[in-house]
Amino acid sequence: MKIISFALLLSIFFSTGSMAQTEKDLAAIENQINNYQKIIGSAETVEKRVAASDSCKALLNEYWNSPGFFEYPFSEVKGMQVLTAPDGRFRIFNWNIPLDNALHSYEAFLLVRDDSNEEELNWVKLEIASRPPSNLKNRSLRADEWYGALYYNIIEMDRGRKDHYVLLGWDGNDGITNRKFIEVLSFNSKNEPRLGASVFHMENGVQKRVIFEYANEVSMSLKYYPKDDRIIFDHLAPRSSGMEGNYAFYGPDLSFDALTIDKGKWILETNVDVRQGRDNRPYLDPRPERRRR
Repeated sequence: MKIISFALLLSIFFSTGSMAQTEKDLAAIENQINNYQKIIGSAETVEKRVAASDSCKALLNEYWNSPGFFEYPFSEVKGMQVLTAPDGRFRIFNWNIPLDNALHSYEAFLLVRDDSNEEELNWVKLEIASRPPSNLKNRSLRADEWYGALYYNIIEMDRGRKDHYVLLGWDGNDGITNRKFIEVLSFNSKNEPRLGASVFHMENGVQKRVIFEYANEVSMSLKYYPKDDRIIFDHLAPRSSGMEGNYAFYGPDLSFDALTIDKGKWILETNVDVRQGRDNRPYLDPRPERRRR
């Protein structure tokens, strides 16, 4: 009969107690995040929403390096997108702040595992550029040149391009139109994030990101289907030919296009058939119901 030493029992006891305490602490942080996000989504004034967002940022900045923070699911968080890369390389903490006149501001932080040491974490803030970047479809952006968006899916590009990830995102834009993005996030040799990569082969040539703009009062479907490894989306068109280029009058025309991965490239397919075996119900906007203003 094996005898377990008293020292080992103490070690197990304190280790278990420490884990329980860590989970309790992280649950308290999660609860605070929810309190701040509730204010961000429902406060009557912009000042109160921004103040709550600042408090949420301060909380994350203080505790991101706490034991267990990276692994904690944050499954009870409402109003903030907490996304984890399929391979566990990084997480995104991302939310929007409703402003006046149907405008929005955005906050996003990346918690990234070091490529050479998974125990080491980097905390990176995506900073909205003081001037909106021009020619967005064809520009690579640093973390301090961000355009601002609310991301709702991460797709790992595991065919031909290591350390490249596709993000699907939404932006309330100017209150007249909304935008959606298909974006590439990658990391350089210093583990610094970059946005944009020449992997999207569209009708007018190769682009670093795909941008859709459409009328504020309509919804657009943009969704990844892992079974087919395809991104399928509504084809947008103006209400009439005379409105071409005026995106306040653009919306889905009941046809669908897709991007299919091929050796690290996303190739456009037009007018695809989405009826066979796919859920073609109306798209659910990633914004929480209380955020739609």
